[in-house]
Amino acid sequence: MTVHTAIRELQRDGWLHSSRGRGTFVSENIEESIRQVAATEAAGIDALRTEVAELRVRVERMEAAIILRAGTTGSPDESSNG
Repeated sequence: MTVHTAIRELQRDGWLHSSRGRGTFVSENIEESIRQVAATEAAGIDALRTEVAELRVRVERMEAAIILRAGTTGSPDESSNG
């Protein structure tokens, strides 16, 4: 990535602003930008946590079903060998 590309991305995301003939400056509302990024990241993390919890429940149900099937498919001869 070039410096020019990086600056354009930072401008697009609201971190920098340019003034023709004056230069490129850090946005005055940088704190708000940081809060917005943090909120977006937090929302993404919350969504991932929810998905992980849902997957955990699904895996537990699948494991329980496998255990139940294994217990009901055993032949009577297997239990008498004990």
